[in-house]
Amino acid sequence: MEKISLQKKWLGVLALLIIVIIAYIDRINVSVLITNNDFLTAFELHDNRILQGQLMTIFLIGYGLSAFL
Repeated sequence: MEKISLQKKWLGVLALLIIVIIAYIDRINVSVLITNNDFLTAFELHDNRILQGQLMTIFLIGYGLSAFL
């Protein structure tokens, strides 16, 4: 059985860390966008709280599924 060097193990850990950081920043961006009036007007979500909630739900389901993969 071939042993994996310590350097390769740390590269894997750093790659996973970068992926988690990017996913977290995306989650924050969506949370901020949902409060931006220009964004809400462009997607016709301005006065519809149900559609805003559906948008966040769909994003968070995708975010959660990607965490498992």
